[in-house]
Amino acid sequence: MHRITLTSGPLRAVATPDGGGLLELSIEQNGCHHHILRPASAAPATPLDRAMIVMAPWCNRIGGGGVRVGDRFYPIAPNVDGFPMPLHGTAFQNLWAVVDQRDAHLEMTLDAPATDNFNYQARISYTLSPADLTVRLTVINTGRDTMPFGIGLHPWFATDDQTSLQFHATKQVMTDDTGLPTQIGNLVDDFRIPRELPDGRIDHSFLGWDGCARLCNADSVVTMRSTAPILHVFSPGPSAEFCCLEPQTTFPNSANFEPNGTSLLANNEEASLAMTISRIQTSG
Repeated sequence: MHRITLTSGPLRAVATPDGGGLLELSIEQNGCHHHILRPASAAPATPLDRAMIVMAPWCNRIGGGGVRVGDRFYPIAPNVDGFPMPLHGTAFQNLWAVVDQRDAHLEMTLDAPATDNFNYQARISYTLSPADLTVRLTVINTGRDTMPFGIGLHPWFATDDQTSLQFHATKQVMTDDTGLPTQIGNLVDDFRIPRELPDGRIDHSFLGWDGCARLCNADSVVTMRSTAPILHVFSPGPSAEFCCLEPQTTFPNSANFEPNGTSLLANNEEASLAMTISRIQTSG
C-alpha cells in the first residue's frame, strides 16, 4: 500500500491513494506520541481499515436496493462483503491519483469507474499546519442524469474511558434495526451539554448541527469543525476506544426517505465540504 506522510510542526498525517483516505493522524506533545484518529492496521486487510475514509457518491447506507429519481429507479448493489446494503459509497474502494504533493499538503483526484447509475469525479486535499489538519472534498456529477449525491468524511477518533462528547444540533434522525431512517424528531441523544459516550451503540444523524464537535479525553480536547450541514455519530460504546464523527451532506437513505430534501446534482454540478481537526493538550 502506498503511504504518503505529511508533517507540520508536531502534527503528522499519513494518507493513501488506496481509497483516498487517511491511515494516521497524530501529534507529538511533551515528548509523547498521541493518536488523534485511531490508526489503521499495519497491513490493512480491507478498504474500511483506515483512520478516515471518503464517502461518495452516497453516505452510509442505502435501502431498497437502490434510489428512485422521479419515475426512474437506479439499482445499487451491496459493495461491502458481509453487509446487505450499499455502504459508504465507492470512493473509498477506488485508487486515487496524486496531483500535488508537498511536505504539508496533498491533493488527489478520482475519476470513478463508469456505472449505470452514479458517475462522478472527486478531488480531496489534505493541508497540515502546526495547529490542525484541514480536509477539503469536492465531487462532480459527470453523468447525464440528475442524481441524489451525498458526500462525507468518516474519521475514527481515538477515545479513552473518560471521553465525553459535545455538539449542538436541533433534530435527530431515528432509525430501525437495520440503520435506515424512520422519522426525524427531537433529540433523544442530546449532546449540547458535554456527556460521556452512551454505554450502548449510537448510530444516528443529527440535523441543525452548528458545524462543531468536541471530544474531551483524559488529557486532551479534540475539536472537529466542518462546513457540512449534518453530523453522523457512530459509537459501539465507550470500550471500543473510538468514536466516529462524520460530517456529511445527507443522512443514510435520505434519497428514498426524503427525496425532496436530498442533494440532487445535475450533470457537471458539484457538492463540497471541508473539515478541520485540532487537538489541545490539557494535562500530562
